[in-house]
Amino acid sequence: MWAKIVWFSHNVPRWAFIEWLAFWGRLSTKDRLRSWDLLGDTTCCFCDAQVWSHLLEMNNIDRGVLAFTDEIAWACNHKAGPSLAHLVFRLSLAASVYWIWRERNFRIFQHQRKDARGLSSQIEEEVRACFVSFQGVKKTVVNSRIVQKWRVPARIFALCS
Repeated sequence: MWAKIVWFSHNVPRWAFIEWLAFWGRLSTKDRLRSWDLLGDTTCCFCDAQVWSHLLEMNNIDRGVLAFTDEIAWACNHKAGPSLAHLVFRLSLAASVYWIWRERNFRIFQHQRKDARGLSSQIEEEVRACFVSFQGVKKTVVNSRIVQKWRVPARIFALCS
């Protein structure tokens, strides 16, 4: 069940809501807009998957990008736990769904574009901002590597040291 992937205490409410809609297949994607005759071009603005590939790398996940439904299933099977690595992955997924959806809206309705690198950086900064608010994280070798990779201040370990 994907509820644990979407609904957790550290998730940003607007990210969680958009992610929930996406998991239910209810976001107004290009395919859905076209089926309502509201859009002619259905070319995906992120078919090369550069954004998600970067976030997988940031989460130390060494595999290729999967189809969206497969990503959800993989997350449910591998990242539903309470560990720091799982929390950061779930934040990355929620932020990616939200910001890619927003980028799609900007491209369609405001004719503004951000390249994949710029969008990846924005998502990374947003996830880092959430990550910084974590408190009382147990200082382990794995958690220290995560904190270092995401360039988060080590003060999140302060309460447990």
